[in-house]
Parts: sequence; C-alpha cells; structure tokens
Amino acid sequence: EVADFYRRLFVGDGFNFQPIPDAEPVNGRLTMDGETALYGCKGGLCEVDLSAAPPAFRRPIPLTRDDATTALRDASGNLWINYTGKAAVRWSATGAVQELPFDVAGGHYFLDRDTDGRVWIPSTNRLAIWRGGAFETTEPKHGLPARIRAMKITRDGTLWLGTETRGLYRWASRGWNWETWTEAQGLDEVWSVLPRSRTDVLAGGNGLLKLSPERERWLRVPGTESLRFLTHLLPRPDGRILAGLYWGWMALLSAGGQVLFRPQERYISGMRLVQFPDGEVWMGNYPVMRAIPSGESYEFRPLQVPGVGGMIASQDMELDARGRPWVCHNAGLSIRLSADEWKTVTTKDGLLQNWCRAIAVRGENEGWYGYNQEPAFSRIVLKDGGVEITHFRGAAFGNGITRFLQVDRRGWLWRGSADGVYVSDGKDVSPDGWVHLSVAD
Repeated sequence: EVADFYRRLFVGDGFNFQPIPDAEPVNGRLTMDGETALYGCKGGLCEVDLSAAPPAFRRPIPLTRDDATTALRDASGNLWINYTGKAAVRWSATGAVQELPFDVAGGHYFLDRDTDGRVWIPSTNRLAIWRGGAFETTEPKHGLPARIRAMKITRDGTLWLGTETRGLYRWASRGWNWETWTEAQGLDEVWSVLPRSRTDVLAGGNGLLKLSPERERWLRVPGTESLRFLTHLLPRPDGRILAGLYWGWMALLSAGGQVLFRPQERYISGMRLVQFPDGEVWMGNYPVMRAIPSGESYEFRPLQVPGVGGMIASQDMELDARGRPWVCHNAGLSIRLSADEWKTVTTKDGLLQNWCRAIAVRGENEGWYGYNQEPAFSRIVLKDGGVEITHFRGAAFGNGITRFLQVDRRGWLWRGSADGVYVSDGKDVSPDGWVHLSVAD
C-alpha cells in the first residue's frame, strides 16, 4: 500500500509504513495505475513504481501548471489531470494538453476510472463520462444529486457520490451491462434497430445509421438521407433489408444500405413489417397492406380480415413459432390460424379495450397484448378453440400505457411504457417477477 501523510509518501503493508526517499511532496490525492502510484507534485505529475524494491520515485511528467492534484490514465494511455477547479487531458498520441470545457468539468474535484476503462469526471452539479470518443453528461434534471463533493467507483462497478447537503448516493447497474449512445456519438432520432452481429448494428431514424466496429460512433449510410423515420428494419433471407417508412410505405435496401426499391406513392406509413417464407410482406398502419413480390419490386394490396368490417389499422404485428401472423389493430387482435381461418379476439372475449397498440408472441399459442389507452396489458392464450385472457394492471406493473412489447430469443418479455422498461423471464409474471428499469438505472 502507498499513502501520503503531511504530503510525504510512505509505502507499507497496511500496518508498517516507511517513507519513500526523495519523493516530491504530494499535491492532492494519490491514484493507482497498475503498479504505479500517480499524483500531482511541483512541476507536474510524479510517479512511484511499486513493483520495484525498494519503490522507485520518478521525476515529474512536465505540465505548464503546478497545481495538479489528481491524475489517472485511461485504457488508451491518455492522462487525465485535475487542477484547482479545472480539468485537462494529455493526449497520448500527440502529447498535447487540452483543458476541458466548463460544460464538461466546471469546478470539479475528483477523477475516477471504471473497469470498462471509462473516465468519470464529477463537477458540483454535473457528471461527465468519457467513453473513448466523446463525453456523456448528466445533470440534476436527469436524476443526478446536486452539490457533489466526493466520488468513488468500486470494483463491482457501483458508483458512490457524496454530496454537500444531502448525504451519500449509490448508483448500481444491478448486473445489467449498459451501452449508451446519444447525439454526441452521432445519433438523432432512433425508431428502429437491427443488430446483425456485435460489430454490425444498424439503426433507423432520419436515414440509416451504422455503428462503428469499435461500437463508439454512429455513421450515416450515404444515400439514405431521404429515408425519413425508418420505423422498422427487417432482414430478408438473401441479406437485403426491408425498411418500414413512416412517410412512404416501405423500401428495399441492399445489405450495405443502398436503396434498391421504393414506391412512388408515399402517403401510407409502414409502421411494422412481417415477412412470410414465400416473400410476401405485411405492412402495418392504416390500412394494413400486403406487399407481394414482383421481380425486384412489390405490388401492394389492402389486407382483408374475415369478420372485421372494412380496412383495419395496425401499429404492430408478429409471427408465432408456426409462422402464423398475430395482427394487433384498431378492432382487437386477429390471428390467421390457417390459409382460410381467422380468430379475432375483442372485448366480447374479455379484452379491456379493442384498440391494440402492441403485441408480442411467445411460442405457438401465447400472445401479450398492449392497450392503446388503457394502462394495462393482457396475456392471451389460444386454448381448445377459444382464448384464455389474464390481465395485468395496477402500480406493481407500472401506471404507464404500453409503448412496445417484445420477446427476445431467451423468451424474456420486454415491455416499454411511459415510466420505463419492465422485464420478466416469462416464467414468473407475478408483480415480483418483473424488473423495472428507469432513469435511475
């Protein structure tokens, strides 16, 4: 262990300490960089190599200021430095020292680095995080406590913040591995995401965006600027991509994102797409359309559901494990059981409301139904020619209207609402079986 006492450096085993000869006096705090202790000293920064016997003092890393108090290195070798009320970074590639702007590190006190290599820089009323390409900042309006005076990140990733007047705060990710991207990493609006592999991820918003291989920046795919509001990205078996468009039906894109086909008429929105083995695509919104392949393009026809009068409007639809479509629409839920047989579920069968906003399907016979205006959701199970419906509502399941429902490859159920995201493993769907993720996470 290494410690400073009245600005002198000592090394020991926690009980017996000896002074380090010739070490410069300490300004501020010590930080550990592997087997090296790093600290501010006269003339810049000083280091002590603790792997040597006895520990070896190294002369200062020169800086233009003498008031450096804390410093640390990130995974790229950049040196982050805390001065009195300011912060700077010495870039390893050039050796240049850049002072950080006030909106990133105004009046800050501490630096720390987590196990993922991110650098955390707290200020009085701000917390900035360097992720290897840009800063993310959070403020009290996002839930950050005000008047921060101390910070520490523990080995399990828990962030501790001490404040001047409101005590001690802890932020823990509860084992969830988060990656976050904002405008600083090249995003604007995001309406859809298509992960094809860990290093090949697409996002749809105002044009098509592609995540860089190091997962740090989003780059717009050239030629897709005119594709406004890409509501859904659906891969085809041949590697090409179908893109639902809020303004303009849908488009067919190459694997690299180039536009291959787009209808001339653009007054119908394509909110949600499902694709069948024969290549036919159904496109949700008003009305629901069938897109039938015709060479390198598609012909569009309205979907007719027997027993449901007129054309239907749909915001969501899914295929079950047998490839049967579950169409969530303004008159309930319609399931095509076979080529000429449909089952439509409405309030007559026990639903709380006919207008469906979201649908997710687990297996062959289980669907999860989100209401357009009711702060509730329901499980619908096909059983013996009928349906069995269970409702989920009340504070334990959140008071917000359902925004989306999805089932992942494990069978876990994800529900988005106005108050965050709720996740269940699908086995325990009691109030205790849901994890609520919100801005606090």
